[in-house]
Amino acid sequence: MRGILTFFAFLITSQSVLSQTQIEVPLIKDPNANAYHLMASLNGEEYDFIFDTGASGLLINKAVFDDLTRKGKLTQTDFLGTSKAVIANGSTIDINVVNIRSLEIGGQVLNDLRAGVVDNNNAALLFGQDALSKFGSVTIDYNQGKLILTTNPAGTNTTTPPAQTAQTTLLNSLKEIKLIPCSADDQGTLNDLRSILESAPELKQVKISEEAQVPPQRAVNRITEGTITIRYFSQKDQAVADSGELATLLDAFLTQHDTAFKPSALVRENMLSSFNNRSFPDYLEIWVRKQ
Repeated sequence: MRGILTFFAFLITSQSVLSQTQIEVPLIKDPNANAYHLMASLNGEEYDFIFDTGASGLLINKAVFDDLTRKGKLTQTDFLGTSKAVIANGSTIDINVVNIRSLEIGGQVLNDLRAGVVDNNNAALLFGQDALSKFGSVTIDYNQGKLILTTNPAGTNTTTPPAQTAQTTLLNSLKEIKLIPCSADDQGTLNDLRSILESAPELKQVKISEEAQVPPQRAVNRITEGTITIRYFSQKDQAVADSGELATLLDAFLTQHDTAFKPSALVRENMLSSFNNRSFPDYLEIWVRKQ
């Protein structure tokens, strides 16, 4: 997954036995960043995570790793090896992989999850989608600031993937997505992007349009080469622009044209200030500029 930080896809190796019930987990908006936080406990120790639907797994930093190790909550037997991670500047690093014996969220405990460890004391802790796959359904209510989880009946498998629920909640709120090329060459690739978006079930009721002409060069110059820039024009649409659901669809396009874009190709831009804070809700622009 491309995004702010992308790392290995991992398997959750245990089957939690959960009685079917609904729980709510508070999501706290960070006023200084486009991010929501939640609290979760790892092996009995509580930490502040960024809730990132664009991340596939669980990520902790060196400070948390050292804290758990010092308290005897992580031991050598929990070390599972190393993996590769692509960070925000596009470089690839090696990270350690550890087993988290128990993760508690909203009073529910999930067992034996794999987590990546970034060798940086200040790196953000990320809580991704795969950790939620033990639940029957996941609903993200950004307006009320909460994550609503429905647990599985005991002994059954997940029947509603979290990503599907989140797509219904977020992307269906849009009315239009406009695709904008930054050059004639970019214009030739928009059909691929439009095809991917139009084939997505959650965008069936959303109008997908293309800008017929390449914008003036002064507008193009604001877009970084090798990126796809998602512009939103209403504060309510920030969650859609930041969502992993949209990132997943754009990643499919980036995979087709991998050499034309940077490793961390997705950029989000709040356009409210450009229109004197006049809002244009339920509308996104996706600017494409190959390198």
